[in-house]
Amino acid sequence: MLRFHNAVHGLPQWSLDEDDGFIVFARGDRGIVAINKCGEWRHPVIRTHGLRQGSYRCMVHGFEMDVRGNPFRFAIPPRQAQLWLQQ
Repeated sequence: MLRFHNAVHGLPQWSLDEDDGFIVFARGDRGIVAINKCGEWRHPVIRTHGLRQGSYRCMVHGFEMDVRGNPFRFAIPPRQAQLWLQQ
C-alpha cells in the first residue's frame, strides 16, 4: 500500500463510479482505488478518460488487469479494497 501511496501522492483525485455499497476513484492518471463494503460482488463500469491505458497491478492482492477501451468494466469482490497502479 505504501508503494501505491508514494506513486500517486499529491495527484488529483476524482470519482469514476459509486453506489450505496462501493466507490471507485482515480488518483492521477495511473492509480485506481476500488472499495466494496457490500456482501456481494460489484461490477462497476468506469470511464477511462484521463487514465493511462495498459497493465495495472493491484498493490493489495497482486492481481493484474489490462485497462483498455472506454468504458471499462471490472469486478470488486465482496468486502474488499483494491489499489490498482499502472505498470
